[in-house]
Amino acid sequence: ADDQFTGSMETNVVIRYDGQVMWDSPAITKSSCKVDVSYFPFDGQQCRLTFGSWTYNGNQIDLLNGLATGDLTDFVENVEWEVLGMPAKRNVIIYGCCSEPYPDITYTLLLKRRASFYIFNLLLPCIMISFLAPLGFYLPADSGEKVSLGVTVLLALTVFQLLVAESMPPSENVPLIGEYLPLPAAGWATVEALYRLCRCSTRRGMGAL
Repeated sequence: ADDQFTGSMETNVVIRYDGQVMWDSPAITKSSCKVDVSYFPFDGQQCRLTFGSWTYNGNQIDLLNGLATGDLTDFVENVEWEVLGMPAKRNVIIYGCCSEPYPDITYTLLLKRRASFYIFNLLLPCIMISFLAPLGFYLPADSGEKVSLGVTVLLALTVFQLLVAESMPPSENVPLIGEYLPLPAAGWATVEALYRLCRCSTRRGMGAL
């Protein structure tokens, strides 16, 4: 990348005989969009980029989208996101302060997360560890391995919960995997509590004898 590139580049404006003006200006645009991670890591996002003029109204400058979708010919593939498309739509807005129309072009960037990395490194280990939770109910109450297995599973589920939180951007939505992880942890906490109660009752019975 060019270290002297400031985010935009000065280019010539092409004026046609019919009055149309074409300005192809490469630029790096940063924008924010609302993220929904409810189905992480199988989620898809929609980010909208709106381009318009706040200085000139539609009677002075009219914006037209030459193509129904954005040009992704030179797009470089991303390892985490797959671009499904970038449809374009022309909007005309009339604000309350003014009677003139203000056109803009809105591009909707359709993104889909590539989930293979998270499936093999997050989901499958989490599911395999979750299958260990019911085993705690089959172990004898006086078995010391019950406590060791329970503590190990609880720590592993806590680590996976932290990994899920670090892999996602801040959002108001809680992913389904985030709602699932506390369930086996609660199961192991129940096993631990029953084990303690059983041990206490056994000691009391032996003391009475």
